[in-house]
Order: sequence, then C-alpha cells, then structure tokens
Amino acid sequence: MKHNKHVLALGLVSAAAIATAAAGTYVSEGVYGNPFETITGADATSVWSDVSETVHSGLPGWPGSSSWGVTLAPNSASGTTTDIELARVTGSGGGLLGGGPYPSDDTIYFGGLLLSDDTGGVLKVDEVDPVANLAQVVFQAQLGEANSKDFTPSTAPVLTYYTATTGPHTATLASGAQVDSFENGTYSNGEYDVDETVIVNEHKFVWNLSGANGAITSFKIEWSQVMHSQLYGFQVDQKD
Repeated sequence: MKHNKHVLALGLVSAAAIATAAAGTYVSEGVYGNPFETITGADATSVWSDVSETVHSGLPGWPGSSSWGVTLAPNSASGTTTDIELARVTGSGGGLLGGGPYPSDDTIYFGGLLLSDDTGGVLKVDEVDPVANLAQVVFQAQLGEANSKDFTPSTAPVLTYYTATTGPHTATLASGAQVDSFENGTYSNGEYDVDETVIVNEHKFVWNLSGANGAITSFKIEWSQVMHSQLYGFQVDQKD
C-alpha cells in the first residue's frame, strides 16, 4: 500500500501530493485490523483504532505546530466505564521549521520541515476515573518509523499517577518491548521524488501499580515521537 505523506524537508506540500486513504491499525501489510494483544483479566480496555482526520475533523493540520484545543476519546471501550482521553502536549519547537502531531489522512502524523528531529512532539493519554483498586496498566501502540526511529530514542513512555492525598508519582516500568514489525508499502518523498518503505512497529509497555500508597485516582501516560513518525493507534488496558 502506497501512502503519500507530508515528509518534506525545507519544501512545500501541495494538495495533489496528499492521497486520501483508508485509516486504522494494521495486522499485516495492507490489511487493516486490531493488532493488539487481548489482556487476560483486564477490567477496562480503551482502543484508539482510527486517529485520522476523517474521525477527528476540524483540528489544526500541517505542520502540526498548533494546539488541538480538544481531546480525543477512544474509538471503542469495553469493561468498566472510565474517563480516558488522548491529548496533544507539545509540538517539536524549532520555529518556522518545527511542527508537531496532528490527525492526518490516516494517522496522527508528527509534522515539520526538518530532515529529522528526535523530538517531533509529545502526546499523552489522561485517565481521570480509573478502575477501582488499579494494580496494572498495559499500553500497546502501533507506530510508523521515520529515519529508522519511532519513539524518541532512549525515551520510553512514562506513567504518572495520583492518589487521593499524594502525587504525582512516576511508576516504574515493569516491561517494555517492540513486539512486532513489518513493511507496509511505501510513501512518496516529495522533495526527492522517491518512494520510501513504510515500517510499522508495535510496542507493549506494562506498569505494575499494586505497591502504590493508596488507591489511584488518576493517571497519565506520556510519550514523545520523532518528527515524521506516525501513530496508527493504541490500546490501554487497566486491571485491578
């Protein structure tokens, strides 16, 4: 599957260079579906399976340097009802060449005009009404690479939580790994008029919170991606 993305350095994007495509997460090359593991014993599961501008219309677009002004609810949820939303935290900075994350034709794209930037912007997912007696959170995300990177190098997602009387506390990451990777067609680099391979990676992170001093009343997961990378979708599971 070929994607035309806003991957232009020191150039301008024409409307003709942007192709309209279906949107969502992938299970293999060109095949849409839910790639995320079913977490046994999860009390609440929230899935962002389509983060495109088709679903989230009216938000600022290219190059992504503007605040969204809204949060994005999950496309689907199961189990205990909670109150969890996706939000933009910051863009890349960098003045006129900077950008940041925004819903594009089929993903959240981390835009900008630099050839590469390890801090393309920051997103977070905020949960203000977690499951009772929260003991574990699992975060799974599907990302597209830029310059062989997706998350900002050496920077794993961070989970921060509050109890009724204390916080913020930074949780210790119990495990985190890339669990899948595959080629998914090409995108057209408009500056050099060449097709480059799209690499899609799936990651899984787990935090054990049973040792928290008191019941957890809210938490957030925050992460940074490189400029020109993409977020196809993600899933958050909560267990008591």
